[in-house]
Amino acid sequence: TGVADVTINVVCVDNDAHGITATVAGTAIEGGAPTTVSVVLTSEPDADVVMAVASSNGYGAVAPATLTFKAVNWFTPQAVTATAVDDNIEFDPAATFDVILTATTTDTTGYATVGVTTRSVGVLEDDVAQITQGLPAMLRHTEDPAATPTLDIVLSLTTEPEVDVFIDLSVVQSSVPVVRTEATLSAARLT
Repeated sequence: TGVADVTINVVCVDNDAHGITATVAGTAIEGGAPTTVSVVLTSEPDADVVMAVASSNGYGAVAPATLTFKAVNWFTPQAVTATAVDDNIEFDPAATFDVILTATTTDTTGYATVGVTTRSVGVLEDDVAQITQGLPAMLRHTEDPAATPTLDIVLSLTTEPEVDVFIDLSVVQSSVPVVRTEATLSAARLT
């Protein structure tokens, strides 16, 4: 009494979904510490998947310019460094940028149709609007006793203004004649 051969049909359903996971680690500090975007594939490709890496605008810079995922490293996250560019504007509500990942491949498992993936990076401003003054070491004067000594004061802004900044000047000692009592500083004059 032997055991009869039994045929069992097995169907393998491939449930691996092709895709790109990109995770932003945090906020980039303008002119300071960058953040990273961790990028990894969700399934194994059958050909190299090359991603061009770009920034959406001038608020951010990204590196490296490309990422390459192969059958042997598709599951290992690769890092994109996202750096906020210092713009010298105190508060800029538009100071964000996207990291743009554009995949190209000859893969037949679905990565050829993935296209573009974007992740938004927030920017923490480092600029503080202030007016600074530079004073000379001494008064400028001539040998003529009737001549009035002069004092040049240099005013400058620490950040680029969105509109002109008007400054009223006043003198504490009234016996000193004041030639100019106001100053206007603008973005065009900061260069």
